[in-house]
Amino acid sequence: MVREFFVGLTSSLVLTALSRYIAPRLGLLDFPDDAHKTHGCTVAIGGWAIALAVLIIIALANVAELWKLAVGSCVALLTGLLDDRFGLSPKAKLFGQILCALVTVLVMKWTVQSVDLFGIELALGWLAVPFTLFWIVGAINAFNLIDGLDGLATGSAAIIFGATAFIANQSGNGVALALSMGFVGVLVGFLLFNWAPAKVFLGDGGTHFVGYWLAVLSLQATRSTLSTTPSDVPILVSILLLGVPIFDTTWAIVRRLRQKRSILQADRGHLHHRILALGLSERVTVLLLYGVVAALCAVAVVIF
Repeated sequence: MVREFFVGLTSSLVLTALSRYIAPRLGLLDFPDDAHKTHGCTVAIGGWAIALAVLIIIALANVAELWKLAVGSCVALLTGLLDDRFGLSPKAKLFGQILCALVTVLVMKWTVQSVDLFGIELALGWLAVPFTLFWIVGAINAFNLIDGLDGLATGSAAIIFGATAFIANQSGNGVALALSMGFVGVLVGFLLFNWAPAKVFLGDGGTHFVGYWLAVLSLQATRSTLSTTPSDVPILVSILLLGVPIFDTTWAIVRRLRQKRSILQADRGHLHHRILALGLSERVTVLLLYGVVAALCAVAVVIF
């Protein structure tokens, strides 16, 4: 798995550096025009570099199931890149996310058949499709929402993929282990450009692509083999792996509903904004949240 890590790291460094020259010529710059952003004008084409680096790793693995899942991830990437370039409305972006999940579930035939909760196996039956759709769309949005500070989303994802790699190793899932380690390498390489003050951002293309694979690997890593119909998934482990994004998104929905605002409307009430309001610096806030993500991943590993 060392090979996948270093291929991901090298590819990410080269492609991200290249993106810094391409982005301004294509108009792919990120401006602080949304309520939840705290940064200045920066390259926002990171999603392209990350996705291409990951696809190189998938090509090396050459596993049919991975290519099937890669189709859905490319739809997610395209949705995010369109938003980076043209600024899609929240409803249009949500439509793209649902389309990506539908491609995965209906075209690629990837659905979660059953989950394990506190030792009890729950067969999903007709709920398998809506559950899988909800999990994918929810993970993409949750990861997208924590991308508010330099390096926060990138580093958090690297920690989570590190945990999925450990779990995949314990479960004997070599394919999930290889891809997870590849993601760690890709994200570490990207973080060198994304750490404050960031030179390149993930952009929505990056958050959609990475969020999609977080949804997939947080489930697949717990299985002994890569399957298009994972069953008996220890769902609490998967929830803990994505604990910080899930909590932040859930609280954002509750907060906006209480304030009688659209749940799609951006604000500055996210977890990282609240920690910043305490007077901590951006870097300290990011490191603190890294610690929380790591702690929840450690609990997930212990439970597994």
